[in-house]
Amino acid sequence: DDRFGYSVAIFGDTVFVGASHDDDNGYNSGAVYVFRFDGATWVQNAKLTASDGAREDFYGTTVALFGNAAVIGAPPERQAA
Repeated sequence: DDRFGYSVAIFGDTVFVGASHDDDNGYNSGAVYVFRFDGATWVQNAKLTASDGAREDFYGTTVALFGNAAVIGAPPERQAA
């Protein structure tokens, strides 16, 4: 239940796919998968995680891609009630 595909951005032959519940940096820390089209098929090129990733960051909730620039979002920190 990584929620792979929660967000998707495509530009040219590159696709970013958000997985906001990936657990590599802690429970629901999030990740973004990068795929490139090689002319015949889509190949995973990278898996991105936040360098300061932590539990429940939900990194990859939003993704945007244009040219050589990408933006990866995570919701603001929730305050305890």
